[in-house]
Amino acid sequence: MKPVAVVWMTAAVLVLTSLWFIHSAPPAQAEAGAMAQKIFYFHVGSAWTAFLAFMIAAGYGMGYLVAEGKPGRAARCYAAIEVGFLFCTFVIVSGPMWAKPVWGVWWRWEPRLTTFLILWATYAVCLLVRATMDRPPVRDRVIAVYSILAAVEIPVVLASVYFWRPEAQFHPPRIELAAAFGLPLRWSMAALTVLFFTLWQLRSGVCLLEDRVR
Repeated sequence: MKPVAVVWMTAAVLVLTSLWFIHSAPPAQAEAGAMAQKIFYFHVGSAWTAFLAFMIAAGYGMGYLVAEGKPGRAARCYAAIEVGFLFCTFVIVSGPMWAKPVWGVWWRWEPRLTTFLILWATYAVCLLVRATMDRPPVRDRVIAVYSILAAVEIPVVLASVYFWRPEAQFHPPRIELAAAFGLPLRWSMAALTVLFFTLWQLRSGVCLLEDRVR
């Protein structure tokens, strides 16, 4: 069996088993409802995966600037941004679906939500920049620098719960979960992490082929 097939099978098994763990887990908050509570596990896992993807992109962006012209670094940088943006979008979409039954509103301009939306918009602009630039060397340098600067927003998002008074925001500084809820969350995070690396490698290969065609 080819290594690529093994990676895809591993990702599929982890995702399917995480679905089973999440389905079997009791609701942590009765007011959230059975289905809305299940979103929490993928919501948090997707946020972690998006942060990981953007940090990897920043690392490859820095590597490209240090050794410009190194084959594959620019492609892997952009691929990580693109796949990370996919998970970031899922966080933006799934958050309101969970927030409505728990908080009573679809959206509130509190620190964590606002800073994460800015993060999402920042990387959306990055995708537009690459799509509209015709000169690959200049484009790759711009994306490399952009990936490093944009990653600075990640600690801002993480620390945003400390920016205002607790009563001004919904997100708590920390989430304490019992063992019955912690296992599905950790398994979901592991599954989404493996899924990210699988999609990242696939997209990196496509980006490399696109560069060769150009």
